[in-house]
Amino acid sequence: MNGLDSLPCPDPDRRYDPILVALAAGRRFLVLALLVAACGRPVVTTWHEGDGYRWRALDVPRKGTAGFTLLRPRRTGITFRNTVSESLIVRNRILAEGGGVCLGDVDGDEIVDIFLARTEGANALYRNLGGWRFEDTTERAGVAAPDRYSTGCVFVDVDGNRHLDLILLALGGPNALFLNDGTGRFTEQGEDAALTSSAGSKTITVAEVDGDGYLDMYVVNYKAYTTLDRMSPQGRAFDQAVRQLGPRGRHPLALRTEIGGAIAWRYERQ
Repeated sequence: MNGLDSLPCPDPDRRYDPILVALAAGRRFLVLALLVAACGRPVVTTWHEGDGYRWRALDVPRKGTAGFTLLRPRRTGITFRNTVSESLIVRNRILAEGGGVCLGDVDGDEIVDIFLARTEGANALYRNLGGWRFEDTTERAGVAAPDRYSTGCVFVDVDGNRHLDLILLALGGPNALFLNDGTGRFTEQGEDAALTSSAGSKTITVAEVDGDGYLDMYVVNYKAYTTLDRMSPQGRAFDQAVRQLGPRGRHPLALRTEIGGAIAWRYERQ
């Protein structure tokens, strides 16, 4: 790097003092001219090797608009909202953690469709119509599955017919496989898919990990509920959860705590 590379580029929006500009004569004017010329050069984007890594500069345009544009539901047709009723969250607070999303071409038209998992109620599959417009085809596709608390999901060709199938997880089960007929219509496979689980399955990834040519699956499980959610506020009170097992006095007092089947002992000297 030469000396000019370490100098800041002049800000086109900044107002400069005319007196300071007038002083930019001789060598100062020459340095300023070289600096402006350097700022106009294209950025060198070749890769540079480091110790265990490599890097390169990004050629970021100095002018232009933001790289992302917010598209409203009235423009895209995607009106999906994942809401959970308070009465349900009171009974299981884990349901407030949200649902998954997966993308893939499910009907073979070479544009990406969107599946959105809903915690409470029917899921949603939006078929891509092109031009940033989508159509809700959930019912026709057979992937609504409103009878479960859907969490993670993934599109993957399970049976090797080049059609993306859907694996859908649910908190407390059932986890399920939906086979795609190639037109964006799915059929749930039930227990034959060997995905039955009552755990708190949250997210999933699929890859071929052992070189046998078949896809393998990794599922992240959490608990399906918390112990506190299985007890009433009255049942969580100290005098309800703790029972005295020894006499008061100079000897240790053993306190036996039972919460959701778990037993804890605490000894106190009175």
